[in-house]
Amino acid sequence: MTDNKIQILAISSLLKRELIIPKYQRPYKWKEKNVIQLLEDISNSFFANKKSYRIGTIILHNDKEINRLNVVDGQQRLVTIAIILYFLKLTPSILKEKFPHATSKNNIKHNFNKIKNWFENWDDNNKERYKNYILNNCEIVKIELEDLSEAFQLFDSQNAR
Repeated sequence: MTDNKIQILAISSLLKRELIIPKYQRPYKWKEKNVIQLLEDISNSFFANKKSYRIGTIILHNDKEINRLNVVDGQQRLVTIAIILYFLKLTPSILKEKFPHATSKNNIKHNFNKIKNWFENWDDNNKERYKNYILNNCEIVKIELEDLSEAFQLFDSQNAR
């Protein structure tokens, strides 16, 4: 890989960057079971007072010509985290993206409601602590590539196994 950057970042650091979901991406398809699993995994780490929780990997294509980062892999997880944060009163820029697929729009609305129900018995203090835990203690491995074909090749090798 050439011109690449591999970093472990807190979610807050990742969300400071302008992330774009390119038109070639498939729709957002995570279902309730995926969302609940992510919430429970983060929650288990949160209540165990673990210093960090590694959420996974995201592959980004740094399109220097138009100065933006395209999400090549990790869209489902990233959008779900953004929906959780939106419920917790923070609006990540990735949610300002236009989601052209009706499937994406429907799943985002459905999953928002599931997230809302999941937090039903939480008080405001714990919600705020959970939000801060996601932002500052949840980490993601970010692989940033300037060559789009390398980004797709890495995506294929990551998801073929």
